[in-house]
Amino acid sequence: MLPILNSLEVTEVIPISESATRRFQFYAGINAMVAENAKGKTTLCDIIERSICSDAHAQRYSAFARKRKTKDAYIKSSWLMDTEVQIHQALTDAGVKTTVSDRGGGKKTLPRQEYSNFLSRKLHLTLNEFQELFQSLYYKREDDFTLLGRTEETDPQLLAFFKLLNKFTSGSPDDIRLRQEINQKKTEKKELQDKLRKIEEEENKIRTVMNTIGISEVSEAILDAKYDDLSRKITEKRRELENIEKVKSRIEEEIDKETDELYNVKDEHFLNAVKELEKIKSELSLKKKERIQVQREIAAASKVGNEKYGYLKEKVSRKPKCEFCGTNLAEEWNNRLQVGCPLCGTEWAKLSRELREGLFAEPEKPDTASLELKLEEIDIEIKKLESEIRNKEVEVNEVKSAERIIQNKIIELKTKLKMREKEIKSLTQTIHSLTNQQISIKTEKEFLTTKVNLQELLRKKLDLQKRIDEKQDELDELQKLENISHERNQILENFQQATLEIFGYGMLVNPKEMSITLMVDHSTRAYESLSGGEKYFIDICLRIAVWKYLLKNGFTRQGMLIIDSPENSLDNERLGLLAEVLNSEKENFLFIVTTRNQEFYEKLDAQIIDSGKFVQTSLFDFIK
Repeated sequence: MLPILNSLEVTEVIPISESATRRFQFYAGINAMVAENAKGKTTLCDIIERSICSDAHAQRYSAFARKRKTKDAYIKSSWLMDTEVQIHQALTDAGVKTTVSDRGGGKKTLPRQEYSNFLSRKLHLTLNEFQELFQSLYYKREDDFTLLGRTEETDPQLLAFFKLLNKFTSGSPDDIRLRQEINQKKTEKKELQDKLRKIEEEENKIRTVMNTIGISEVSEAILDAKYDDLSRKITEKRRELENIEKVKSRIEEEIDKETDELYNVKDEHFLNAVKELEKIKSELSLKKKERIQVQREIAAASKVGNEKYGYLKEKVSRKPKCEFCGTNLAEEWNNRLQVGCPLCGTEWAKLSRELREGLFAEPEKPDTASLELKLEEIDIEIKKLESEIRNKEVEVNEVKSAERIIQNKIIELKTKLKMREKEIKSLTQTIHSLTNQQISIKTEKEFLTTKVNLQELLRKKLDLQKRIDEKQDELDELQKLENISHERNQILENFQQATLEIFGYGMLVNPKEMSITLMVDHSTRAYESLSGGEKYFIDICLRIAVWKYLLKNGFTRQGMLIIDSPENSLDNERLGLLAEVLNSEKENFLFIVTTRNQEFYEKLDAQIIDSGKFVQTSLFDFIK
């Protein structure tokens, strides 16, 4: 059964309860709240909707965040589903706590998914679907001129609503048995159709083979001979393939062996020989530089005496660089001394004898014997090093020559390997082609065998088609019995009777065309052409008609409708008419009406929603 509101507690939600908890108890009949704007009428209606439809996401309560005085504010509600089950909701900033209790005192807290599953078991609706049903049946919002809460953008037809209603009202045992029987017939029909489709596919294959040139004239013996010949060729090719793969394996082994040999050739002895060769070449380069230096010293010593030579060099070293070009005079002394003056660069031939004598103070003839002896020693060492280099180069070149031989052999083996791989690929393709030919011949043999049974297939096909037609006839009869539109027709009949009692003439609703037919003159008017007041009033009448259908068929123990500020949409005359409708239906309904129109309120046979009483929140409140 659909849940009906029993009680509501609101804690510190502005403007309903600013300082404490306020409890609202709702009774059968009309519960009315009369208050000025901004006094909590719409807030109360929205809280009622959230208290049953919200899920466990705190963001869903952001509509009340600015109305709370503290972050600890919460809403509690109690909803009665039937005489056995109650739903208790507690809304906090952290989310929703849902508890379900029964008459025996058992209680169970349900997370969001379990709450949705609970609604599915009880109402055959998910949480989101129940929220849609709530907006269509329970809550008539302020300034809402849409039909059953559905706008043109979301759903221009009523069919979606009736589909949702049918889903909820489809839980009776007779409906379930009828639906199960329909589903069983559909399954049987589908199985027969699948068998028929397979037979037709097989028939098409047989006819395709029969239409192939020569197939119908080839005997089974000829096909067997072709098949055996192909088997022999495949065996030969596979044997040839095995031999080539063995050759390929041997080549790969030789490549691995030669590769290992290539690594062994460059052993540690070879690497040390290369290092020693580089070391000897470096020593030879140093010795050659030393020889050139000694030769320069010999040439310089022939021009200047040993004693004066050392004196001048020591003097120049005190001023290491030329003031103009930055040349280090001490390092370039010997080279410059051979040409001329080591300071200014003037050639010796251009200087006068007196100047040269004053500069060198009669230099003695230099003694170059020690330098020449040193030069001879250097030449001997250079020859020794060159001999060692030649020996090491011979040793290194022998290893490199062996390396080149191995590399050439590896290249040759890889070329052979590629040739074998090409042969393997070609043989594999040939074997694959021969195998496909065998498969084709085997298929032809199967088709030739099946050809004999073609007439039997056709007979089965006709029999299956007949049985499918019989199942379809049975299914049509069952679907007629189901009469899916029965609920909608009853609701629209109730609506027609309600409008007849209210307006003096009946109205017919066409859900597909969204039109209203006025029975007074048999004229038809589109719903969108009606005035706002007419739309608003018709929607309330249609909701009451739906609830009366649900009451009549035992889907709810009571109707419930929340009407927020109807004076915004109706004039005084229609407000009076609405009061008459609500008063006439109050015995089986829980109406919650909020209004600021005192005259309309006084016409309602209503209990006032006393929102001024506080609930005890502590022992000290009780003492006070």
